[in-house]
Amino acid sequence: MRQIWPGLGPQQIKTVAGRWGLTSRQIEIAMLVSQGLSNKEVARVLNLAEGTVKLHLHRIYAALRFRNRTALATFAREQMRFPDPSHAPHEWPSESS
Repeated sequence: MRQIWPGLGPQQIKTVAGRWGLTSRQIEIAMLVSQGLSNKEVARVLNLAEGTVKLHLHRIYAALRFRNRTALATFAREQMRFPDPSHAPHEWPSESS
């Protein structure tokens, strides 16, 4: 699993995932959504198909009873205790990639 946030490794992601009834991959997606990434950008960062990201998002919404990504992003920042997105360690993929 690639590091999405500094100091937040696989075990911490699993702990957060277990707390909210999500998978580690869904937590990674929630982290990236909380930074404002589009589905296409999330897919590029995690090396997934865009359709896979959409499927994960629908499952996250159902598990947490959210209606949209804004609710998820707010929840991720406030309840999952993710650091400020301005401190994210990875570079965003360019549109030409």
